[in-house]
Amino acid sequence: MNVRFRQVLSGRINQEHSALRRWWHHSNKDFFLRVYTFLLTHPPSNTTYLIDLGIHPNLSQTTPFFQKTVLKNFDCYPESPADVLRHHGSPTQQPEEVRAVLFTHLHFDHFGDGAQSGGLGHAELWMGPGSVAKVRPGYPENPEAAMWSSDLPSDGSRKIVEFSIPEDEEDGERGRVFGWEPLGAFERACDLFGDASVYLVDAPGHMLGHVMVLVRVRIGRGEGEEGEEDDWVLIAGDCFHHADLLREPLRTARPPQSKSGMHGDGRLAVEMMWRARAMAERKNVWVIGAHDEEVGEALNEGKGDIQGLMDLRNWREKGWKRNLR
Repeated sequence: MNVRFRQVLSGRINQEHSALRRWWHHSNKDFFLRVYTFLLTHPPSNTTYLIDLGIHPNLSQTTPFFQKTVLKNFDCYPESPADVLRHHGSPTQQPEEVRAVLFTHLHFDHFGDGAQSGGLGHAELWMGPGSVAKVRPGYPENPEAAMWSSDLPSDGSRKIVEFSIPEDEEDGERGRVFGWEPLGAFERACDLFGDASVYLVDAPGHMLGHVMVLVRVRIGRGEGEEGEEDDWVLIAGDCFHHADLLREPLRTARPPQSKSGMHGDGRLAVEMMWRARAMAERKNVWVIGAHDEEVGEALNEGKGDIQGLMDLRNWREKGWKRNLR
């Protein structure tokens, strides 16, 4: 079964050119990183999910550490995914219909307010291996935390689902491990719904707990030599921040080649980029980064921003995927 799959613009971040100059080819000026979230509907179970939430919808309600670090250095313009669903979604796409929010990782431009507002307060919170330990305790227990303790409460008031990997398998021998198995270019993925329509991909490097999501958006007609393949979209999160880095992963800024970088583990992040690139080389897979400007340009040529919900299921027919070369 294929799933219904749509993209939402959930904010923009003004980023100084100098921070990314190793791979940014334009003139020395600031530019906007777009922030994308995704709506996924699984027809067999009649359930709806959001992938990521973008930036906190109310910046004045963020933690002191967030305000003195992020907001001091970046101009953030959040757009609530819940508001987009409210204004552009069908009756079955309203926030109250969302069963769970699946986070590619827990950085500020993906976690939002932890689905506490906009009608999402009932939704389960799903995340990758090690995510909870990485961000707890929150503020005020930890004054240097970018999240509140109430964002991921430990008292059982919110259902939090963390997909785990046994400790003795974390170094990653290829093979099936308690629901995880090799998939395409990746060592570990799990079949979320048991019908091979959506896979959660273990993809650390950018941050502990970082995952990707591989979604089947169209079932091909596979009979005979000329049979068509299924079409897929790989939501790559922050595996890469610009399509040029998917094309040439070794250009990624990371120690010791650079004093700093945008990934927690630069070596592992580059490895994940190569794996994502191997998926992108397949004609039936479209790899989308959470801040990929080429995606916006493909969907709305000449403007880049998208309005409302964009249906991605027919991406191949529409020619939205850009060439890697």
